[in-house]
Amino acid sequence: MNFHLEESPVKLNIPKQDASGYAILCLHGRNQTPAFMQDILKKMGWENIPVILPTASEKAWYPKGFMADLNENLPDLDYSLETVEHYHKELNDLGYSDENIILMGFSQGACLMAQYALLHPNRYKSIIIFTGGYIGQDEIDWKFKGDFEETPVYITTSEIDEWVPVSRTKETANEFNRLNAKVELKIFEKRPHEVSEEEIKATANYL
Repeated sequence: MNFHLEESPVKLNIPKQDASGYAILCLHGRNQTPAFMQDILKKMGWENIPVILPTASEKAWYPKGFMADLNENLPDLDYSLETVEHYHKELNDLGYSDENIILMGFSQGACLMAQYALLHPNRYKSIIIFTGGYIGQDEIDWKFKGDFEETPVYITTSEIDEWVPVSRTKETANEFNRLNAKVELKIFEKRPHEVSEEEIKATANYL
């Protein structure tokens, strides 16, 4: 049983039919709830855009760090990816094509969203990875395949971030680039583990 799908997601501004415009699929980080990302969306001025914010069981998408041996995060990671796919399909079924969907996450949610996107490349409206990178130990080679068709991707971390090292964020940016995304990579020098005002302002270019 997928325990994440047992949790109630937050759905805002979702039409019952005749979907139009853009929609967002947005993931919170470890020890957070969707309310954290709702606040970020409000700061971005995107609070009126249709959005689905899934809820992680016990406030975690997977138990260990995102660069731990992959087996240490299974089967939780599989359930989490299944959860993202479930709500992605829900947006598709409402009438939102991928090119009108924004994928976004912060921290653990950003890592999960980066992983999901790299496993499901397509033309999206944009992909926003606030402090994240793809999942798995250093020596793993995912051999991601596909074409993002020049989807704009914004991906960040900080040189002092204790959770997401610069090396993995750069590797992730390279993977998006290799799969034909248009990547903006931002490495901050001393930004703490947060979504900064600079990042919020930068996302104006991704809607």
